[in-house]
Amino acid sequence: MNEKPEFKARITPEQVKEALKRKNNPGKDNSTQKDQQGSKTHEAKENVAKEKSKRGGKQKPIKFPLDARINDYGFLNFRKPLLAALGWRKGMSVKISKNEDGSLTVRES
Repeated sequence: MNEKPEFKARITPEQVKEALKRKNNPGKDNSTQKDQQGSKTHEAKENVAKEKSKRGGKQKPIKFPLDARINDYGFLNFRKPLLAALGWRKGMSVKISKNEDGSLTVRES
């Protein structure tokens, strides 16, 4: 019961020393280290994108007319494939008109 918990440091003392050296010597060229870090983050992003594409599988083609539902907050949810099929993009402003027959016309504003 008197065991001390074991903590693991997120940053090693060597990493702290390196950061202090870089901070104190701004004239030194650190471009190779930055390039290595950039390539690592780029590779990580690619791996995440590959995993997402694996999970999603094949997208079913959008068939119109499409059944939709307004949620409790008053939103109609449009998935990415539907937005792409309509030629719309997230954050786009639209103008909605109500027709005499009760249908709606949605236009890009």
